[in-house]
Amino acid sequence: MYGSCSRTRHINESSYLYVGVSAYLTRTHLKLVEHGLLADPAKMAQAIIVAADSDKAPLRLTLVGDAYDLVHKSLSSRIAALEEQKEVAYSTDFINQ
Repeated sequence: MYGSCSRTRHINESSYLYVGVSAYLTRTHLKLVEHGLLADPAKMAQAIIVAADSDKAPLRLTLVGDAYDLVHKSLSSRIAALEEQKEVAYSTDFINQ
């Protein structure tokens, strides 16, 4: 039963409500790469191998400058939104007596 059912077959482009988040950006970037618009596959493969062999392998590897710029923009805006909540977040802490 599980083999005949795809968990994501019902997802289409309109399903991505959170445009700007990492998953959406990654999917969009990969579509562009598939069409040969952004990346050199040999350089990407080499970067993956180097990262995998590294003692400090990244949790997430960003390949291609455009992808880096998109991810940076998205994360920067999320950090800015978080910073706006800092005062409220700390105001709810227990006060040590």
